[in-house]
Amino acid sequence: MEIPAINEDGIPVLLNSKDILFISSKNDKILLETRDQTYRPIRTLKDFELLLSDDRFLSLSKSSIVNINLVKFYNENTRKAFFDKDSNGKNVEVSRRNMKKVTKFTEP
Repeated sequence: MEIPAINEDGIPVLLNSKDILFISSKNDKILLETRDQTYRPIRTLKDFELLLSDDRFLSLSKSSIVNINLVKFYNENTRKAFFDKDSNGKNVEVSRRNMKKVTKFTEP
């Protein structure tokens, strides 16, 4: 599925949903993250929850929707899901309510 967004230069682009790590809300702004870049989507977080409600995208907190297939590591102490095995890169916080969801998908 292609998702319309605006890149850092203000140019409209279409992103493949498979390339999206997560969509989050920070300071009243919606951000769409891929491995390489941050985009501004044209839709709201609620819209994305409905649009991407297949089994690949899960809401792990009130402010993020995550492509669970791309999560590489989950740190139970900090309650953060990482998209690289080194735990250095992009990550999202996981609410206590959703901890079991993410551990189910990240167990070896």
